[in-house]
Amino acid sequence: MYYYIIERNGGEEHDWGIYRPGVLSEDFMVTKAYYKTLMHRQETLSKAVSRKMVVHNTLITTNGVVRNEYSGVFTNVITLDDLFMKSRK
Repeated sequence: MYYYIIERNGGEEHDWGIYRPGVLSEDFMVTKAYYKTLMHRQETLSKAVSRKMVVHNTLITTNGVVRNEYSGVFTNVITLDDLFMKSRK
């Protein structure tokens, strides 16, 4: 997972990221414990940045995410298929 902040100030753009590497051979499943961890990180980050900024959880994964009651914590889920999608004719 990659925690990424983009700050736009006037014409300038600043970005910061925190990367949590991991390779999975199957779909990612969000457990209740991991959901709580992500919510805590999001809350902590939200308090540390400007109130004009919004914090989104985005999962970049090889396969996808298992849909369950906790998978909604991600605003976006990006898979390899999304990154390398061939143009359709």
